[in-house]
Amino acid sequence: MSRPTSVASETIRRYVGKCIYCQSTENLQDEHCLAHSLGGFHLLEKASCDKCGKITGKFEGDYTRRSLLPARTALDMRSKRSKNKSTTEFPMWIKRDDGERELVNVPVKDHVSLIPLVEMGPPGVIPEWGHKDGLKSGEFKVHPFSVRSGEQIRDLRKKYKTDELSVDIEIDVSGFCRMIAKIAYCHSVWKFGLGNIQEAFVLPAILGTKEDIFQWVGSDGRQFIHEEMSSIKADHTCLLRYDKTGKIVARVKLFTKSLTPEYDVIIGRLTDRCHALLSHLGAA
Repeated sequence: MSRPTSVASETIRRYVGKCIYCQSTENLQDEHCLAHSLGGFHLLEKASCDKCGKITGKFEGDYTRRSLLPARTALDMRSKRSKNKSTTEFPMWIKRDDGERELVNVPVKDHVSLIPLVEMGPPGVIPEWGHKDGLKSGEFKVHPFSVRSGEQIRDLRKKYKTDELSVDIEIDVSGFCRMIAKIAYCHSVWKFGLGNIQEAFVLPAILGTKEDIFQWVGSDGRQFIHEEMSSIKADHTCLLRYDKTGKIVARVKLFTKSLTPEYDVIIGRLTDRCHALLSHLGAA
């Protein structure tokens, strides 16, 4: 498994000049490999047409501006919105002495903010990869991670005089998986070049023309990046490799420093010429 294309602390650009999704050369806009709101620094210039940009922007926005908003606010992650317009309170359930739960709006500093992620079985095209907990291809469970430490949670319970604080989680699982696939695909374009990708298996699922995202995206329940790539400084990681047939596979991990799920994405296949050249050079 190769290391990331690069680890950046400021935006780095690579020009494409056509839509990486549909090949159009009209109404092009720039495309972040990883959403700007997640701290993405790799930018493909003139790489997405207006139509395809709206498709990918929709599922990215659903996750970053809805599912992840409380956690992003608590972590002070980047946003295109003015700080003056940012949400400062979020709803939280508090269990009262009589056992009833009350939904109250609390300041972000008091909110039990969660990062909603998904654990799932292996990609459907490679079910033999398996999952350490036995999840099958297409099976999944929502796996939230708290941005608060145990001590912070105890302090909040004491402050609100309760032994139970909770929040509702909203996540479109299919949209989340399409976002993971988009991250992997964009990084493969960045690393190999659009013209060197002969076929992108995952593209119809990203664009929503096929409902087969679980064929191409999955997880194995293991912590390869967290355990083996401890030197990686990036907040999020996308590792790329190709096999002896030229098939491109990515390993994607959001929030690299935590025990968050790591996702495998079967992206597509390199052209024969590119594959032969990279193999000759010994490039990973």
